[in-house]
Amino acid sequence: MTRSFFVLLSVCLSVAGVARAKISDIHSPYAAAPCVGPTQAAADMSDPNGYYAAGGAQCPSLCKKAEADCKQYVRVSFGCWNSFWADALSYEKRGCAIGHPNDPPAKNQCKSQADAILKTYRQDAQNARDLGLSACEDWEATCEATCGP
Repeated sequence: MTRSFFVLLSVCLSVAGVARAKISDIHSPYAAAPCVGPTQAAADMSDPNGYYAAGGAQCPSLCKKAEADCKQYVRVSFGCWNSFWADALSYEKRGCAIGHPNDPPAKNQCKSQADAILKTYRQDAQNARDLGLSACEDWEATCEATCGP
């Protein structure tokens, strides 16, 4: 259940945003972000129950290493999304100037819309990052709790 939620959230992040960002006639050449969602790192991990139990005394440290790796991938994904949105909206802002060459108020309003959209997208990505980091922590806690004595 949790895994499918994270997959769905990742898909929503990758699909929903691009269509909403088109405020001018100039757009990024990317139809979709070349990034996975920040929650995907934890969703792709194996079942943590007893995963490193065969590691004996090393089990807890293996669980912590897996958590650190997971968090690293979440942060990389988050960075990719931030770059993608900034890039996509930079095309839109250039489109504002092209679409309103003789109307500075309209051009400025268009650019303000792009800035507001970028702020929303970044907040969405931050929320997904936080969910992803939390899921990595949950994976580690379950993994460590199922290490043998």
